[in-house]
Amino acid sequence: MTARAAPWHDASMSLFSTIAVTIVTLLLTEPPPPCCSSPTSLMDPSRPTAPPTPTADYMTNDLRGWTVRVNPALIAEEELCRATLEELDHQLYMITRVIPKPALARLKDIEIWVELDMPKTACMCYHVSKDWLIPNGYNGDKEGSVEIGNARAFLGWTKGQPWMVLHELAHGYHDQVFGYDDPMIIAAWRRMADRGVYDKVGHISGKPRRHYALTNQMEWFAETTEALYGTNDFHPYVRSELREIDPQGARAVQQRWELDPIPMPAR
Repeated sequence: MTARAAPWHDASMSLFSTIAVTIVTLLLTEPPPPCCSSPTSLMDPSRPTAPPTPTADYMTNDLRGWTVRVNPALIAEEELCRATLEELDHQLYMITRVIPKPALARLKDIEIWVELDMPKTACMCYHVSKDWLIPNGYNGDKEGSVEIGNARAFLGWTKGQPWMVLHELAHGYHDQVFGYDDPMIIAAWRRMADRGVYDKVGHISGKPRRHYALTNQMEWFAETTEALYGTNDFHPYVRSELREIDPQGARAVQQRWELDPIPMPAR
């Protein structure tokens, strides 16, 4: 006769298995994609912040027509700084090849700040307002700019998100040209959310997940832009797939990028 484990033993083993699976999942889960500066983009809200580096202390470069400000703390890390600027230059070059010229000229008005390791930016983000920057210990001059907040994370994450810089610049274009309350973009995002096709999609990691575009209209616009002009890390990955999955959204976003002339700033 085979001995049967006591019920408490089965329950304990089940609990241990659940804990083990949870730990493995947490260890293997990739970091979330980049986004606008908001509570969701914080790496460690409890981490103390030093006074922000004065703007005058940054090294200012022209990279493919963009103003790029590099923190002296990153410049001191020579190899890391070189690799970070090489990757940034590569992505900016790719952007200049695909974005229509009137919109491209507007994108080049958006400054890019490059940091060694900002305490409340997991990787990269677009900063909407001083209302978030200053209370969180950031330089208020970053308002309306894109920031590489963690150089090492940028080099790591861009292996799976090769159009990350376009994603963040798209946030700036959306915010500054149309405004985040643009009714057409909101309607297109809600239409996709209601259809449910983005609830579970393919991901570059090989593990299906909820599409990041469902987060809000801002992420929908930036994610759709990635697929339309580059390669996204969520399915639909490229333009042909996007036009099959969301033809209306693809047309709406393309129209926004092909405007000529570009409208006056929304704010």
